[in-house]
Amino acid sequence: EAFGNRGIKSRMFDSIIGFVSDTANAYLQRLSGGAMVVEFDTQTKLKSGEWRDKFDVRVKKANEKGSYQSCSGGEKRRADLAISLALQELVNKSTVSCNVGVFDEPFDGLDESGIEQSIELLEEVMRNKETTFIITHRPELKGYFDTVWVVENEDGVSSLKA
Repeated sequence: EAFGNRGIKSRMFDSIIGFVSDTANAYLQRLSGGAMVVEFDTQTKLKSGEWRDKFDVRVKKANEKGSYQSCSGGEKRRADLAISLALQELVNKSTVSCNVGVFDEPFDGLDESGIEQSIELLEEVMRNKETTFIITHRPELKGYFDTVWVVENEDGVSSLKA
C-alpha cells in the first residue's frame, strides 16, 4: 500500500498542493486582477461513492465555478503561467536550484494588457535566474526583450538566424 496511489506518492503530493495552490493564486491574482482563482484536487468521488486519485484543476471566475476547459484562451494562459511559476518556485525550495526558465507560447490568447502584465511578472520572478527563454511566434513582441534569437525552419531543418 505504501507505493500505491494512496501511499507515499499521494501523501507527498498532498503535502505540496497547498504551497502550489497558494503561490499560483498569488501570481494569478496579479495576472487577472483578482478575477480568477485556481484550485487543485487530488481525488474525485465516483458515482459509487468511492474516491479515486485524479488530479484536477478548477478555475473560479468572478465567484462562479468552472473548469479549466471552460476558460477562454487568455484565461487559460494566465492560469498556466501562474501554475508554471508556482511549480518553478517549488523546485527552487528544494535542495536543487533551477536557474533556467522556459516558457512556450505564454502570451497566446492574451490581449496587450495581459501580455504586459505577464511580461512584468516574468521579469520580476525570473530576475535572479541566469537564463529565461520565452518561445513565441509573434514578432511584434521582440521589443519587450533584450536578446532575441530567431529560429527558422527551411526544408525541415531548423537553424538560428542572426
